[in-house]
Amino acid sequence: AFLNQGSLMSGNIYFEGRSLQKTENNEFIAEYGKYTTCQNCPETWSFVSSKIRAQLGGYAYMKNIVLRFGGVPVFWMPYIVVPLKSERQTGLLTPDLELSSRGGVTIAQSFFWAPSPSKDITFTAKNYELRGLKALVNYNYVLDKNSFGQLDFATLNDRSTINDPRFIKYNRIDDLHKNRWFFKYEHFYELPDDTIHRVKLNNANDLQYPKDFPLETLLHGDSAMESRTSLTHNSSQLHKSIEVGYYINLLDSDPFAENRNSVHRFPEIRLSQTHSSFFYSDWKYNFDLSYTYFARNFFTYDDMSAPYQIQSPNQKRFVPATGSLAECSTFDWYQYPECQPLSDGKFNIEKDLIRSGQRLDFNTQLFKTYKISEILLTPSLGFKNQSYEFDIPEVTGAYRQFLRAEMRASTQFYHISENGYKHEVTPELSFVSIPWISEGTHPFFGDSARTPYSANTNISNNDLNSPWGLQFDYYDRVFDRKLLNFGLVNKWVEKISSEDKPNQYVTRAIWRLGQSYDFYQEEIHAENPQPLSDLNSELMFYFDKFELYQRASYFPYYSVTNLSSRIRFPFERDSFIELSHLRSYNNLTPGQSIDVNQRTEDVTLYIKKNFLNFAVLGRGTWDTNLSNLSGGKLKSIGFSAQIKLPGDCWYLTIAQYQVTGGDSVFKFNFDFIWDPEKRPSLPEEFLNQIGF
Repeated sequence: AFLNQGSLMSGNIYFEGRSLQKTENNEFIAEYGKYTTCQNCPETWSFVSSKIRAQLGGYAYMKNIVLRFGGVPVFWMPYIVVPLKSERQTGLLTPDLELSSRGGVTIAQSFFWAPSPSKDITFTAKNYELRGLKALVNYNYVLDKNSFGQLDFATLNDRSTINDPRFIKYNRIDDLHKNRWFFKYEHFYELPDDTIHRVKLNNANDLQYPKDFPLETLLHGDSAMESRTSLTHNSSQLHKSIEVGYYINLLDSDPFAENRNSVHRFPEIRLSQTHSSFFYSDWKYNFDLSYTYFARNFFTYDDMSAPYQIQSPNQKRFVPATGSLAECSTFDWYQYPECQPLSDGKFNIEKDLIRSGQRLDFNTQLFKTYKISEILLTPSLGFKNQSYEFDIPEVTGAYRQFLRAEMRASTQFYHISENGYKHEVTPELSFVSIPWISEGTHPFFGDSARTPYSANTNISNNDLNSPWGLQFDYYDRVFDRKLLNFGLVNKWVEKISSEDKPNQYVTRAIWRLGQSYDFYQEEIHAENPQPLSDLNSELMFYFDKFELYQRASYFPYYSVTNLSSRIRFPFERDSFIELSHLRSYNNLTPGQSIDVNQRTEDVTLYIKKNFLNFAVLGRGTWDTNLSNLSGGKLKSIGFSAQIKLPGDCWYLTIAQYQVTGGDSVFKFNFDFIWDPEKRPSLPEEFLNQIGF
């Protein structure tokens, strides 16, 4: 077929030419033709070419092309290939443009290569005005419908570090001329017989890289770069796994620190039995058996300056290698290059902390639930056995055995109102006790007999200033020696009936309250007992016009409350506005006073709004603790706006983000639509990519 002054339209694809010919291979050839996917007239953009060869569902090949915006020629190209299908295909992606304070004007051009339907590779050249040229590679593959993987790599000879105080502060002049790089790899492989292999690798040549390039590493705000590999097998009753974990400490101020403090798991082996009948009776049991080797690159212990003393808690700190600066005895000594940890090469059993060794942990539980009238009673008895071996010749192994008994009781009341609401009240009471414990006196446990741990006690650096030390993790602690727990759950459910869904039940509100009374704490601290735990509250509302979530912890002996609140107002077209508030007091240690000014207090505004031709998504966080120097300042921000330009054939996307302590970056790019597929509106996951 041959036409003079012919045109062809398929979906949103439009061709016209001085002559238009259809060949035997179902191709169309246009001489002195025009190609566009815009549906307005005059079209928003178009390619005018001396010759176009196109196959619907394939590609269009054009030579001697002029790109026109609104009929105005703006750019000439000798040759171009554009896709006429929605499937993945090899080719150049739309360039990205960035503006940042540390990088300057930045242009990125990516090439997408799809060598097969199951894999693709994206090569990106990114040129920073102030930093230099960076090369990035992203590789994705799919082995089957449940197995996949992704690899990311980037390298950059960063010119900006020569004037960066974070590098100069630690006299890293020789390191400034090295290439900066990062590597990330994730792999999920589903093997036969319900076995899964996982790999997660993270590394970078300096600790500042995750902060400078948060979109690449997705690690900003994390305390460590974690690398691990595992092999797990799950059956109906058994879980078996082996895992190796390696951690790079991101909290060190020295960008090229030697990672001396991190403790790794090499390996962790676990065998777990789910709830099963005990000898065909109504009693149930479960068990968990694990072996972990906690390894360290350098010293197997922390050389501390002095034993723990409650009158001088700051004495339990690392000591300076040189100098006598007053800052070296403070909690943030690691921010001063002159204050380096000093080790005498000999373990002191009275003050030093053991940080590596082997642990064999066995835990089992036997329980049964009885129903007496409207009350559910669940007695349980557990046994735990732990064995330790340490990598210090002069330190013997340790052991611990104990029984844990618990009685849990719960019931439920409800009331159905005339307007269709059902109010359910579920009170719950439990008593936990450790009637028998056997453990040898060992420096690893510290003075554990005087340690009233509760299950919600966190492990942090504050434990350096405690009589029990840091230990490995939660499994090394004995929780809830004699504890009474009370909980109350209120639930409001609405019954909604319609022609499509009769008798539909929707949960509208949930309010949970809980508090504990620690008899053990009262016994061992008779001179200053503080047996009441924090009062915990969790409140949720789910209505068509608004959603509310609030979590609060009131500490009765400090008269302060940690608070996390969030309220969201949804609109039409998947839009909403959300306001949240976070307040968290630091260094809440039982028996010690606190400084109420030492707290984190933030307010966050979050909005997503979709219009007919415009969508915006953004979030900003402000520090509202006016007692510190940063109070009232913006901590982090991230927003993106997507504009659908006239013709329904391209989008303009702009974004700006700044993570806490990071660079301010502004990005924008054009997204041309070559195929009939519509582009989705901005997803909420966008903000996850920039560290929110």
